Amino acid sequence: MKNVLFLIILMFLSSCATKNASDQFLEAVKNGDYAKLQNIITSSGKKYPLPVEEGDSPLHLAAKTGNIESVRYLVEAGLFTNSSNFRKSTALHEASYCGYSDIVEILVKHGANLNVNDKYNETPLMLGIGRLPLSTIKLMVTKGAKAGKNKSIINNALHTQNYELLDFLIDHGFSTKKPYRFGMDSLTYAISLGDTKLVKYLFTKGAKLESVENLRDSWYFSCYDRTDLINLVMENRISRKQYDSITSDEFVYRLAIMKDKQGWTEFFKRCGTKAAPALPMF
Repeated sequence: MKNVLFLIILMFLSSCATKNASDQFLEAVKNGDYAKLQNIITSSGKKYPLPVEEGDSPLHLAAKTGNIESVRYLVEAGLFTNSSNFRKSTALHEASYCGYSDIVEILVKHGANLNVNDKYNETPLMLGIGRLPLSTIKLMVTKGAKAGKNKSIINNALHTQNYELLDFLIDHGFSTKKPYRFGMDSLTYAISLGDTKLVKYLFTKGAKLESVENLRDSWYFSCYDRTDLINLVMENRISRKQYDSITSDEFVYRLAIMKDKQGWTEFFKRCGTKAAPALPMF
């Protein structure tokens, strides 16, 4: 009985000591207290009580709080560079998501894995689109960074409307054909956004309407009284043999029928009351 009690007390004291060491380490990381960091590292023999907070390592915390000096100290000591937390995110994921380009560059320089997929199949590069400057994105791509599993980085980049970024990504092999949101490739996704400038841009980069079904879906989401977008797609349609007999007015009318099913009767009225063309619906 005494032996059991002794073991319980010993475990309790050990737990308290571990928690205290963990708290001290985190405090030193957050405050950039290098003397304390060095003392803990030296005295512990690089054995730390992990995970420390939601599975985050000290490097995770330093990265997400933008503490560049603590990040530099930890990676130069060879600590936690590719550790994952409970969300399977690394410190590089955290820094990319927060837009801390200096920290991203330090981590990349010290060998951080660029292609770890987190819980949501996002890589650091995917998270950095729209958050990191183009120079940092270029560094990551030239070091071999890729999009996440079943993800379209071009679809993400469309939202930035940064054509220099889009040029760089497409020129470095990222596909406009890979489906992502709602199963759409980049062109049909741009159509669904209703952005004629993006649609024109993708046509100049060689994008094509690969699927009539995708065309129908993208129109269904976006083309409310948008004859400019209708004409643009008509001019670049996938098959002239298939579509030569379809005028812009007929496209509008077809769309009106689909939208009317959702209760958009005002748009239906604008298109007139003529009979539907004797052509198969998409």
